[in-house]
Amino acid sequence: MTHNELKQKALGLLARREHSYKELTWKLKRYVDDEAIIDAVVAELQQQNLQSDSRFAENFVHWRVSLGFGPQHISQDLAQRGVAGHIIAEVTKKYHDEWLMHAERVRQKRFGKLWPADAKMLAKQKRYLYQRGFSAEQISLIFKEFC
Repeated sequence: MTHNELKQKALGLLARREHSYKELTWKLKRYVDDEAIIDAVVAELQQQNLQSDSRFAENFVHWRVSLGFGPQHISQDLAQRGVAGHIIAEVTKKYHDEWLMHAERVRQKRFGKLWPADAKMLAKQKRYLYQRGFSAEQISLIFKEFC
């Protein structure tokens, strides 16, 4: 497969959705084994601003927030997709003021508007939020008024 053919495959992938550098190179390996060609194609797409890890991270965070995930879960998912730590920190920091409201919405969606009736239910709700990727500090602040 030539450089231009591989570039067309990459553009087709990017037309469907944003991809991180790592995801895009992994998907292009299906078509060609030569990593030098893959790196050249993806680097060219980055120079033309057709592939951007920052833009991918923005879209990814927005999507995962809409699914009810917290910053720790989202950060881990981005790291697995090869996004650099400074980009992850920058993107999740944009939501810094919203994480508590988001965590409360997630709690209410799962458990309703009523606060937990007993310690067992309180522990269950805290555990649920922790599993969704919210920090212990964020969870404590949510239940601060209740406890």
